[in-house]
Amino acid sequence: MLEEIAIIPRILVEMIRVGETSGNLTAVLDESAEYYERSIDSKINALISLIEPVIIILLGMVIAVMLISVYLPIFTSIRVIQ
Repeated sequence: MLEEIAIIPRILVEMIRVGETSGNLTAVLDESAEYYERSIDSKINALISLIEPVIIILLGMVIAVMLISVYLPIFTSIRVIQ
């Protein structure tokens, strides 16, 4: 029945089967949960490390546009006055 669900990895189905036959299902499920949690944590950390520089660059561009929009009228008014 679990084999029909595409989301569940084949190795996990086999581990559950072995855990059921050996009577050690709780330990097998605990180990599997820890493995998949570590796997997802490492993928999330990799994604965050890729997104951080992009966010920093975008934030810098937004701040630069804001500074230019504030200082440009000041500089043009100084040139007009002189």
